[in-house]
Amino acid sequence: MITEASNGFLWRFTGFYGHPKTHLREESWKLLSLLNSQFNIPWFCCGDFNEILSMNEKAGGVLRSQCQMDSFRQVVNLCGYKDLGYCGPDFTWCNMKEGCDRILLRLDRALATSNWLGHFKEVKVYHLVDTTSDHCILLTTNSSSPDCKRKRRFHFEAMWVKRKDCREIIQEAWNSGTFAATPEGVASNLQRCEVALTNWNQNVIYYNYG
Repeated sequence: MITEASNGFLWRFTGFYGHPKTHLREESWKLLSLLNSQFNIPWFCCGDFNEILSMNEKAGGVLRSQCQMDSFRQVVNLCGYKDLGYCGPDFTWCNMKEGCDRILLRLDRALATSNWLGHFKEVKVYHLVDTTSDHCILLTTNSSSPDCKRKRRFHFEAMWVKRKDCREIIQEAWNSGTFAATPEGVASNLQRCEVALTNWNQNVIYYNYG
């Protein structure tokens, strides 16, 4: 329960995680239904629901069960939620595989009731790609644009070595540096590789699912 210090506006925030096992996901919807019955105040809910509302929120893999999606939609309607939409990539999760095995889903979202949206009129949700995770970060803000300057820790993904262009990216970045024989040169070239691999992962690996 949150009370705005400036005007006393009272609202509720729920961080939600849908059950990862399909046959137990109904328990998640029952929990949301229970939470809905407890209070009647403006409500904001976001997180990884592990479910989609329509096939437009999925790319690759087999068709999603209509019954699964309908169950999610029913509880969304029951709670009086509106989807806040998003800016950025259409999907928030990727199975990190390639070719015909690649699957992308919009599992993460922000939902709110009409009376919450009536108070926070300028709110926007951004999908921010994080190279250290198979999920996007959800940034909810009333600012005009997200602050994306936060430095994130770099992780080398084992799946990258399966691609021939990964070696090419590393070689090109390393060879573009100088004084590689010194500790400073090695550190500089490693940083070049980090930047090149991060950009390659975001622009080629994450988005190239077609």
